[in-house]
Amino acid sequence: MVHGGVVMTVIDTVLGTAVMTVNDGINQYTAELKVHFLEPLINGPFTVEGRVIRAGKHLAVARVMYTMQTRNCVQLG
Repeated sequence: MVHGGVVMTVIDTVLGTAVMTVNDGINQYTAELKVHFLEPLINGPFTVEGRVIRAGKHLAVARVMYTMQTRNCVQLG
């Protein structure tokens, strides 16, 4: 089983990378991070996909989907 802190770190990294595709990445930081743990991550491999929903001048909103090989979505952020 994967610890929730590890999951949060991966999610933050993936979302940050997604946001960097729509801005210059200067002074970029996470303003808020919410995750709904739907199921524990037990069997890998895992896939994480981040998408920018909206990008404004000072704030961007992104979403992540975390999936296991054996299941559909297990975490949403």
